[in-house]
Amino acid sequence: SNQLFVLATLQSFVWVGFFGVYLAQYKFGVFGNGHQHEYAWYPVALVVAQLLLLLLPSAHFRFKYRCALLRCLATVVVAPLVRVTFAANVLGDVLTSFTRPAKDALYTGCYIFSGSFLHQDAELCKV
Repeated sequence: SNQLFVLATLQSFVWVGFFGVYLAQYKFGVFGNGHQHEYAWYPVALVVAQLLLLLLPSAHFRFKYRCALLRCLATVVVAPLVRVTFAANVLGDVLTSFTRPAKDALYTGCYIFSGSFLHQDAELCKV
C-alpha cells in the first residue's frame, strides 16, 4: 500500500534529520556549547520519535494488524508451549537473523539507561 511507503519515508526522514542535527552538534557545536552529555540524548530522542511514528493512526496499518503482529511475536517467544503458525515461523527466522543487532541494541540500552555515557564508563555494559 502507498501509505506504508509514506510511513517508511517519514521514518527515514526523521532518522536522517536527527542524524544531521546530531552531526552538526557534534562536529560544529551548532546547538549549545558542545558538551559531551548533550550528544547522548539524540539517540534516545530518535528512538522515542520512531516509536511515536509507529503509533500514528493509519487506514491501512490498523491497530488490529499491529496487535496481530504483537501476538505473533508472543507466539515466537513462547514457541515450545504453543502451536506455531507459519507466520510465527517466518518471524522467528527473521529474529534469528538479528542476533548481532540485538546484541548491539542491548549494549546501547545499557549504556544509555545506566548513565554510563555521563561518566564515559563503557565497562559496566560489556557483553
